[in-house]
Amino acid sequence: HRILCVLLFYYLMQSDFKRGIPPDVLEKYTKQLAFTRGTGNAGPLGGGDMECSICFGAYVEGEGIRKLHCGHHFHQRCVDVWLLGHQNRCPLCLLIVGPQH
Repeated sequence: HRILCVLLFYYLMQSDFKRGIPPDVLEKYTKQLAFTRGTGNAGPLGGGDMECSICFGAYVEGEGIRKLHCGHHFHQRCVDVWLLGHQNRCPLCLLIVGPQH
């Protein structure tokens, strides 16, 4: 699963098809959080992986996290580069971030 995500990420990063979103759309259609360790599913990110699926780095207490409408979450610094400069879609499920045209 991780290998597929990494390969897809690098393929899309290298492709000529780049469709980033403006900063105002990023702020309107995503949720910015500071990472805190929740108990079970009570945390703002829910249960499951507590690492960024882009860089595979673990989340650190107080670190900036961005949660997309699809429920996927990433380091803010990682996903902002992706969304602003490359693609208007979630790196995992490819759901469009922003208005649905």
